[in-house]
Amino acid sequence: MKVLVILGHPRNNSYTAALAEAYIDGALRAGMQVDYLQLEDLEFDPDVHRPDPHRQYAEPDIVRS
Repeated sequence: MKVLVILGHPRNNSYTAALAEAYIDGALRAGMQVDYLQLEDLEFDPDVHRPDPHRQYAEPDIVRS
């Protein structure tokens, strides 16, 4: 089974980050494949600049994620 953990909190040393790490550890011990995405590490503009968000340019980090 695959698991994707997304951390949206801006601080790596937050309680939320600790919960994400505990979840990852448990999933790995259960034999799951885990991918971890930390939004703080990505460079992207969170604002939509076009009337239609589907036509918004996707920065390279967003495409890779």
